[in-house]
Parts: sequence; structure tokens; C-alpha cells
Amino acid sequence: MEFDKLLQEYIGEIGPYQVWLLFWLSWFWIWGTFNTMGIVFLAAVPDHYCLTSALQNLSLSQDIYLNISIPHDGKKYSNCEMYDRNYTDVTDDDVQNWLQNNNSNVDAIACKQWMYDTSVYKTSLVSEWDLVCDNEWKIATVQSAYALGNLIGIVFFGQVADLIGRRPVILFTSIGVVASHVGEVLSVNYPMFLAMRVILAINSGGCFTAAFVHAIELVGPKWRTAVGILPQYMWGVGYLLLAAITYGIRDWFTLALALAGPQLLNFIFIFILPESARWLYAKEKKIQGDKVVKKIAKWNKTKLPDILNVEIKEPEHKTQATLLDLFRTPNLRLISMIQFFIWFVTSMVYYGLSLNSSNLGGDPYINFLISAGVEIPAYALFHFLLRKLGRRVCTCLTLTIGGLALLCLLPVSEEHQIVILVLSMTGKFMVSGTFAIIYLYSAELFPTPVRTVGVGCSSMFARVGAIVAPYIGQLPFLARHLHGIKYAPSIIFGAFSFAAGLLTLLLPETLGKNLPETLEEGELMSKRTSYRKVLRL
Repeated sequence: MEFDKLLQEYIGEIGPYQVWLLFWLSWFWIWGTFNTMGIVFLAAVPDHYCLTSALQNLSLSQDIYLNISIPHDGKKYSNCEMYDRNYTDVTDDDVQNWLQNNNSNVDAIACKQWMYDTSVYKTSLVSEWDLVCDNEWKIATVQSAYALGNLIGIVFFGQVADLIGRRPVILFTSIGVVASHVGEVLSVNYPMFLAMRVILAINSGGCFTAAFVHAIELVGPKWRTAVGILPQYMWGVGYLLLAAITYGIRDWFTLALALAGPQLLNFIFIFILPESARWLYAKEKKIQGDKVVKKIAKWNKTKLPDILNVEIKEPEHKTQATLLDLFRTPNLRLISMIQFFIWFVTSMVYYGLSLNSSNLGGDPYINFLISAGVEIPAYALFHFLLRKLGRRVCTCLTLTIGGLALLCLLPVSEEHQIVILVLSMTGKFMVSGTFAIIYLYSAELFPTPVRTVGVGCSSMFARVGAIVAPYIGQLPFLARHLHGIKYAPSIIFGAFSFAAGLLTLLLPETLGKNLPETLEEGELMSKRTSYRKVLRL
């Protein structure tokens, strides 16, 4: 008897026991949001200016202090430079002369120390270790290193979970997540914190993946799609919870503790989480598999057959697909390249906008809350529209409309904060909608022999996008060559998003179509989308 048949005819495709485990597994996906997005406020950048100790001793007002020591362009004071003056033994007369004279003939030099505004953020990693100006790239490195660690964790622990089971991986990585959080809190310098972030990312990625696979294997075919999209909604819930937590906690040390503390709940799995029965049967561990199945049936109050004879059948003609199979034929090659680009852009834009939400101007906490608030409505809307408009049209709409919204930031001046916020959050809403689509769309586009490798490679390109995203707003060339455009990163994201949306029109529609089972079927499905049909849209 196949395991799905056992669920359908005896245990129940979903019941009290599966719901109980799904409830606890869902917390992993909420913690995933904490671990990924918490850095927005852990490494928040407060307003900062050069610190001159001699002037500080004069008890000057902030306006006078800035006017006589910090260069400005009439609108904004420099964050990284100060006037090259002798501030030793400064008198009141010196201060008055500097206020009256034009500072245009005074040279500027780089800051050696900084003073930080504590009105919004009491403390952050930035103020703790002076991660500003020439060291600003270190913030982007923390974010990118986390994305890289996440990729390593997904790939490594995904394979380990197939070898030794889902339960040991979940337990090991849960302990690793808590331990690395403790390491973050105890970090005494930037390198130590960076190392802890990478370890956290590796364990968080592994835990997320193993928990997702375990959840999928718990339920029957009718519930698999619902459980498959559950992590997206839990991510949105975690995002909203994080917005509430960060609003109430304004110093990084306490915030790090607050994000780590709830994850101690992970240890409850030591006592309640069984191994996946489906995995046990696949590994021919019948006694252990029967034990788990009997426990599920007892909780669900269902009756098992007198003789349990569960088998996980392997395909008769099992072939090993490789990355090269995605590029052997022209249409499948086109599908693969477009899919990789879409995943790369979607992830880059999503994390670029999410991690940058506190820098849009106005109240960073309100901006973050709005950014969190668009997640669940975007998922719900496009999960509904997928059945009405199809996968290709929905993907095209989310990417092109989101891209256009971000491109519209180009002529908007910094004073129009509401317009900037609306356009940025429109882009965020749309790219969140793309994430609601692409997992399903990719699985339907790639033929069965290359479906796993196709979706896996697409996901890897998404991780590359997440690695690149933090640097786009902080690369030195942007500061030098696009210094007049504060929202240049959003414009770059918009251009990539719009281009990806147009490329989507070259893909075939999969709504209501049978999944391609062979490479030949995948090639023929793509041929049905001719360039003339695309041009008529």
C-alpha cells in the first residue's frame, strides 16, 4: 500500500495530529522572519555627524555645533566630513567669527569619531562599532553574508535530511539557531557578530527546509498545496510580529535578546516531534514507520488495517537529471534562463526593498509596519488571481507594475514622503505577489525529469539575488555617480523588475494544463507560445 493511500483511506489526509504538528512547525517560519529581517533594526543607521570633543565641552546648541564644524549644502549636513580647523582652546569669539564668516574656503576632512542621534534608535550595531561612512559596506556585508549562509544551509541540510532524517536535522539546527543568537548577543566586535550571523543563517536555512519537507510529508495530496503555501503566510505573520517588537524595543542588545528568546520554544520538538513516517518507509525502516503511523491514527481516532504493509515505490526507470538537461533543447533553455532571471530579480527586489524600508524617510518603524502589512494581502490576492488570470499574466503584472512604480520614484523629490512611500510599497506589494506565484509556476514549467533540479537552480539564483541586494544601495559608485538620486537603488530594482516582467510573456501558460512528464513534452509546451501571440497581448 502506498503511503498516500494509507492517509486517504485510513488515517485521514489531515487530522488533529497533523494539525498539532503543523502548528508547532509553523513557528519555524515565523522565526525565519525574525532571523532574516531583524537586522533592519539591529543594524539601523541613526543620524550621525563628526564628533569634536573640544567643541562638545563648550555646551553649544546642536545648530551652532553643526554650523561651525560640519560642511553642508544648504539642505543637509555631511555625515562623514568636518571642517579642517584647530578646535583646541576654542573661545566664544572664535565661535562667533566662524558663524559670521563664509565656510566655503575652509577645507573638509574625514571624520575620525562620530556622534549619534538617539531620538529614534537608542543604540544599534552601527553606533556600537562605527559602521558608517567608509565602513558602511560592512552593514551590507552582514546582510549578504546571511543570504549566503542561508543558501549553504538549505543545500547542505537539505541533503542531510534526506540521508539521516528530518527530525535530527530539525533538532540540531534548532539548537544551532539558539546558540548562534546567544553568540550574536555576546559579540564584542564586528567580525564575531558577522561570524555568528553566518552560523545563524546556515542553521536557520536548514531548519526552515527540513521543517517544510516534514510538513509536506505529513498530509495527503488534497492538502499538500495548502500546506505548501503555509510558510508564506507564516512569514507574513512573523513580519507583523517583528514590526511590533521592534517598535517597542529601541536598543540592539535588548532587541537581539527579544528575537532569540521565543526560539527556545524549538526545544519542545525534542519531546513531541516524530520522524517523518513517509521518510522511514522510504528508507525501509518499517518498524519505526509503523510506530509513527499508529500514533497518528490514535490521535486522529481512526482505525488502521489489520496488516500494515506500506511501501514507497521508486520509479521503474529512474534517471539522474543534471543541470545540463535544462539547456539541451532551445525552448527549455529559454524557459530555464527566464526562470533563473525572474527568481534572481524577485529575490533581489524583495530583499532590497524590505531591508531598505527604514531608509525611505519619515518614521522608519511605520515604514517597516507598512512593508510588513502588504505581505499577506499580496499572497492572498495573487493566490486567488492565479486561478482566474493564469500564471503568466499574474507574474507579468506583478513584475511590470511593481517595476513601473519603482521607476516613478525618479522625478519625485525627497520632500514628497507620502508619494515615495506609496510608490515603494506598491513595488513591495507586487514583488511579494510574485513570490506567491513563482514556486508553483516553476514547478509546472519544468518537465518531471528536471523539475527538482530546475526549481532548485531557480532557488539558488534567488539566493544570489538576496546576496546582491544589500550592496546595490551602498556601493561606492552609487554614492559618487548617483549622489543626487537618493532612491537610486529603488530605480535599479524597478528597471530589473520591469525587464523580468516583459520576459515573462515569452513563457507558456500552465493553468489547466497537464504537467510535462518528459523533456519532449516540455519542449512542445513551450513551442505553443509563439512570438506573434505574445505581440498581440
